[in-house]
Amino acid sequence: MSELQPGACDTIITRFHRLLDIYVEEGGKAIANGEEPARALEAARAQALKGDVKATLPLVGVTLLIYGRRDMFPVAIIRQVCNLAARNALPQHVVACAYFNALNPIGDKDEKRRAVDAEIARFEAGRASAPEELGGHIDALKACLPN
Repeated sequence: MSELQPGACDTIITRFHRLLDIYVEEGGKAIANGEEPARALEAARAQALKGDVKATLPLVGVTLLIYGRRDMFPVAIIRQVCNLAARNALPQHVVACAYFNALNPIGDKDEKRRAVDAEIARFEAGRASAPEELGGHIDALKACLPN
């Protein structure tokens, strides 16, 4: 977080948690009726493979529920979200990937900044169809980034 601008970043962690809550909520719906997490994961994966882009939300959500909500996320989840962002450009994945990269304390700053900038550009390209809340999250992140 040291590369983010203080002051402009007061809500970034709260916003990041809201992004994660969307996944967890969708994952919770997938297992709400006593469905085993593995079966819910397989059902979401099958729907996603059939082209249902929104099925990727519970796919990530069930995975998060299996791992549990922590401050540190397995690389597999981060890769999953960022790969989905690149493949289907679903605004939720794009914004979450931008946040994962911006908040990652490990790695080359320039490389992470390029990754964040790429996700911001991807979001802006589809902004008109994105929920307003996600636009607020991306705007807050942009305000928080150093120039």
